Amino acid sequence: MIAVVVFGLLVGALLVVLLARYGTNPAVVAARQAERSRFRRNPVRPPITPTRMRALAVELLTAMGLRIETEPGEPDGNRLLAVRDDPFQPTHYVVFVEAAPPGDVVDPARILELAETVKSERAAAGILMTPYEIEADPLPGLDVGLQLIDGMRLRELVAEHLPLRLREIDRYRGFPLPAAEQGPPVPPVEPTPHPVA
Repeated sequence: MIAVVVFGLLVGALLVVLLARYGTNPAVVAARQAERSRFRRNPVRPPITPTRMRALAVELLTAMGLRIETEPGEPDGNRLLAVRDDPFQPTHYVVFVEAAPPGDVVDPARILELAETVKSERAAAGILMTPYEIEADPLPGLDVGLQLIDGMRLRELVAEHLPLRLREIDRYRGFPLPAAEQGPPVPPVEPTPHPVA
């Protein structure tokens, strides 16, 4: 008899915990609906593949008047040597193409590696291109010229030099979408006050 009462109390307590955990709180329901509508306006986009990013970088550099001369360095092809032809002396640039940095952020170590490569190749400057963010704040005093091109700047350059590629790159994560495609901002969900009994 006692076992039946204890079992009934345990089942009742379990039901109370489940209702508290999975019950419908109006604030939670509103937040979930807002998240779903935001997702429909701006779905998760896939990352650009390293091969596609490298091809985009080569095409962009060529459209900007640079010539890809050789491909030194790593076997995955994320380093390029670009040359701007000049009547007196050609100008060489070392280009790093970062399609998949860890955590979608290029860290300062990679920027320092680019600076060292520019020195060792005796190039005029270095260019780092990525569709993501570049963390370059703690790098004062680099003695070589570097152009750090993050997703926003890369999209601007593509719009200027390769406007037909804009729709293609907008499919990929990292490149910022134009404001018209992002939709209106989702207002914050205010919790509904419950009357105190």
